[in-house]
Amino acid sequence: MSKKPATVSPAVSLVYLITSVKLTVNGQLLRVLFKQSGLAFAFGKPYQQTNYYISSLAASAAQFAQIIRGHWGIENRLHWVKDVVFKEDSLPLKHHNAACNWSLLRNVVINLARQHGYDSLTKAQRFLSHNIPQLFSLLQ
Repeated sequence: MSKKPATVSPAVSLVYLITSVKLTVNGQLLRVLFKQSGLAFAFGKPYQQTNYYISSLAASAAQFAQIIRGHWGIENRLHWVKDVVFKEDSLPLKHHNAACNWSLLRNVVINLARQHGYDSLTKAQRFLSHNIPQLFSLLQ
């Protein structure tokens, strides 16, 4: 392991370059193996979490830490919102086309709300559901 870990979030997560080897799997050249360890929270309680990443990207631990951070930024700003705020995973959509169409509409709503300054989709949903003219103004 490298002696200096890259910090993903201050005092919370560290990324280490474990090894840099050339390995081919299904024609894909895999070069590096990273280990991320840090403090995570579930139900308000902290716990230690460790993740391992294999990549074909020749990157330093610091660069890979930024890539991981970017991935979780997408996860938290889009997928979590769709799952929790819009309850996407619990919807009883039977047909694949219907699920895809509704998912696309949710993406449009999320993007419109964020474009108009709403960081919290829960607050946007509460405010806009009681103000129909404001809701339609987002489409202009």
